[in-house]
Amino acid sequence: MKHVKLINQRTGEIIVNEAGIAANPWTRVIGLLLTKHLQHGRGLWLKPSNSIHTFGMRYSLDVLFLDKKNRVVEIVRNLRPNRVSPIVWKARSVVELPADSLSAVHLELNDQLIPAA
Repeated sequence: MKHVKLINQRTGEIIVNEAGIAANPWTRVIGLLLTKHLQHGRGLWLKPSNSIHTFGMRYSLDVLFLDKKNRVVEIVRNLRPNRVSPIVWKARSVVELPADSLSAVHLELNDQLIPAA
């Protein structure tokens, strides 16, 4: 699986150091289901996607919904296990992060995330 760093264009802050890209049906279905935890600085970028669930998960997530230009259109903090996120019609992809990851960064709606190697 390919990994990228995601940087907030407005602030220059690193939002996630290492995001795996789940870009095919199999990797999107499996997602983070087989993981016991997600280390700080890591995440999963689901492409395409506009909604997620945490059924079978063992931990909570912070979730970013991005439009086709990777602009943040919705932020869901601390999505607990066995829940369903809202469907975000403007979203084309979703970034899953460990819960409370977003408390340490300055991220706002409409911020654009830039992928970097």
